[in-house]
Amino acid sequence: MYTKLAKVLAAAVGVVGMSCAQATVLDFENVANINNYQGFSFNNAGAIVASDYPSYQGVAQGLVSGTHVGFNPTFGTTSFSSATSFAFNSGYFTSFDGSGTPLVISAYLNGALLGSQTFQITDQHYTLINLNQSLFGNVTSVSFTNDPNAVVFDDLTVNASAVPEPGSLALLGIAMAGLLGAGRRKHKSA
Repeated sequence: MYTKLAKVLAAAVGVVGMSCAQATVLDFENVANINNYQGFSFNNAGAIVASDYPSYQGVAQGLVSGTHVGFNPTFGTTSFSSATSFAFNSGYFTSFDGSGTPLVISAYLNGALLGSQTFQITDQHYTLINLNQSLFGNVTSVSFTNDPNAVVFDDLTVNASAVPEPGSLALLGIAMAGLLGAGRRKHKSA
């Protein structure tokens, strides 16, 4: 009896855990303010319509979805941050007018550098980059640079911090109390 109860509770905890980590895709469509875009503040970045820049190598090639891409207009380092921790999972990156340049992506937690990963990107097509979650799984800020070139980016995938919603916890608590009550009634009648 208690083995079944334990399995049911384990399944309930798993469902609540899965509902806590929903991915958000930052696709740069309908950006009114890049400094407050879907809860993130971007520095040295903008959103542009890719088809408006046909003569620039890397802009149209960086488009993954929709019509807009993120872009760092003054070259240098681009960063985005949030007041709460998040996981940076992946993104599509393209070099701007400079093939075969390294892209360095760095992870920060409350201003402290956790580490960096370096990737080779091109201006010929976008490159899907999946980040190491032991490094990027709990951050408050991410920066990237493609020195000496600018970088085009699209469809950055982030997850909110893994803190369960209060409603999910309340539902789990009610379910556990009900299951425990049902188990005690069966145990007394046996």
